[in-house]
Amino acid sequence: MKEITKKLYPKNWKDISLKIRKRYHHRCQRCFTESKPKWVLTVHHLNMNPADCCLSNLVLLCQKCHLHIQSKGRMDMNNFYKILDMQEENRRKQLEL
Repeated sequence: MKEITKKLYPKNWKDISLKIRKRYHHRCQRCFTESKPKWVLTVHHLNMNPADCCLSNLVLLCQKCHLHIQSKGRMDMNNFYKILDMQEENRRKQLEL
């Protein structure tokens, strides 16, 4: 992470990131890939603002899904709602286990 970008994140970012990873059971919320040694999961800010770390703005994504979303630039509301729907579906699947 670049030094300039790093300054935008809160000082307790590592704690917040860990909380999100645990909340989503170390699984991508778009494709449901589980964290593996060579597979990085990233906490993504839905509104693209690293200073906004409220839980409803954060989602866990694998590199592939994160890059896909980031490449589209600012997330439009359709993508936002798709991720929210995926989160809900994932919660239901977790309850079935």
